[in-house]
Amino acid sequence: MQCKVEYTGLYVTSLEETVAFFEKAFGLEVLREKTGSDRRIAFMGNDGSPHRVEIIQMNEGPEHYDVGDRSMRLAFRVDDFDAAHALHEEMGCIYEELPEYGVYFCASPDGYLCEVMPTRK
Repeated sequence: MQCKVEYTGLYVTSLEETVAFFEKAFGLEVLREKTGSDRRIAFMGNDGSPHRVEIIQMNEGPEHYDVGDRSMRLAFRVDDFDAAHALHEEMGCIYEELPEYGVYFCASPDGYLCEVMPTRK
């Protein structure tokens, strides 16, 4: 059997705020949107990867999602690490830096961690 990872789903308190974060921080764009009786969904991605991020806002959702100990994260490989770091610093979303590993983490509006790493040469 063969399978591939299709998307990662994130429940959020504000679809608009989270979409704006991923657009600015990582250059993702909304590829498809769906609205149902109980939720709104935006699938985000870009040409750089077939993996998608599904952003889900429940109509009757909580005011805040508890993302636990933040052990789950999305990882992004960037072609210009210094420019990405400068942008994320300007956005104020850097959560933790691990220079000895050559990576750092951003936090989305709901606190999901996004690992940022340079492109390997």
